[in-house]
Amino acid sequence: MNLSAKGRFDLGVGLIFSSFVEEFRGDTSVSLGFKGPITNLSVFGSAYIQNSTLKIFDVRQPIQNIDSELTIKNQSIIINNLVGKFGGGQINASGSVDFTNKIPALDLSGQVQGTEFKSIDNVSLFIDGNVQLKGKQLPYLLSADAYITKGSIKKSIQLDSKKSSKFKLSDYAPQDIIATKEKALQLDIKAKIDQDIPMELVTSQFEFTTQLNGEINITNTPQKPLLTGRLNFSQEGLILFRGNQYNLTTGQLRYENDPPGDPDLFIDAEGRVQDFDIQISVLGKGSDPKINFQSQPNLPEPEIINLVALGYTSSALDNEISSRQQTDQITYEVSSAILKERLGLTSGLNDKLGVEFDISSTYNDDQSNPIPTLTVKKRLGNKVEATASRTIEASATNSFKTEYKFNKNLSTIFSFTQQESKETSVDDNSGSEALGLDFEYKIEFK
Repeated sequence: MNLSAKGRFDLGVGLIFSSFVEEFRGDTSVSLGFKGPITNLSVFGSAYIQNSTLKIFDVRQPIQNIDSELTIKNQSIIINNLVGKFGGGQINASGSVDFTNKIPALDLSGQVQGTEFKSIDNVSLFIDGNVQLKGKQLPYLLSADAYITKGSIKKSIQLDSKKSSKFKLSDYAPQDIIATKEKALQLDIKAKIDQDIPMELVTSQFEFTTQLNGEINITNTPQKPLLTGRLNFSQEGLILFRGNQYNLTTGQLRYENDPPGDPDLFIDAEGRVQDFDIQISVLGKGSDPKINFQSQPNLPEPEIINLVALGYTSSALDNEISSRQQTDQITYEVSSAILKERLGLTSGLNDKLGVEFDISSTYNDDQSNPIPTLTVKKRLGNKVEATASRTIEASATNSFKTEYKFNKNLSTIFSFTQQESKETSVDDNSGSEALGLDFEYKIEFK
């Protein structure tokens, strides 16, 4: 028998038979020939795909604007040339797909350029490199030798942070395909950071900003990637801990087959609080960091913790307030830390709105009782920071402050303070207000 046929069809028709494709849509033109007896029929021909979209399970970005020429020979499709857009960049690929078995065998290779890789939450990496997708059964192996040309990392680390991805597959797909759809891909991606990229790491205890470089290997699945390698920090990094700033001296993240948010931390930083030079060392896993303190002049570590967390040592505190008041003060600080961690106020608001939330305490004029204070802080670019706070009392004080940093030493501060009266009505304008404009110049003595 010798037959030939030409036509067009929608690529989405074949989706129900796919074990790893979430979405495949677009039009194609096909020219087929059939030769030989029906019991051993040979199929040959060609196809041309234009302006199509392919979305693979576990890979967040689809390949779009696909143009490709295909050669069909029996149960095999040869991809002579495929071009498209992937993650905002360009992809070029070729290879073959064999449909002899129930699970298609893949042997594809290509190059990506300017592609944004988004497999990890809040991590944006732009990649150039060579990519391969191979396998005769699930999971297919997605491997790459890539160079990270630019990007940014902004991670919030929480012990109870668990997210799951959900996929939608045709109700007509075979049950074994539905059961294996989340195991479609295995990663083996080797990445080298060409240029320093900015990173912000936020935990319930501290915030850390720097730039990093290094080499990393990404394995496991796109849903639950595991990392192996080292990332080095630049010495221009900063650590913000309880409102104080510390300059990074050394730093490194080491991964040994760990999740992205759980590396081994090796971080050293130094700063100044009142008349003390403070050295902070952060070691341990990202999910449970261990923070050690040293100081000059020398203080016991509990005293340094008081100084860093509360702004004064216990001996200085004893000179100003009674032991009962000291207990109240510490209670406010501990409650603040627990509340922010449980409700995700630090990481949640910071991730979504770029806003810092804090609960602390101040004292009234006679230093008799601690007053709870709510503070909201937001950075407006690299040089501007806005802060708003309100005391919780009958005669509340509202404060607003905007700081513009000309450089690391010089800044100007605009402030507005409003003192409410104890008894107010709608038409009552009682209370006091104050405006301020200050210039601040910082000098470090070592």
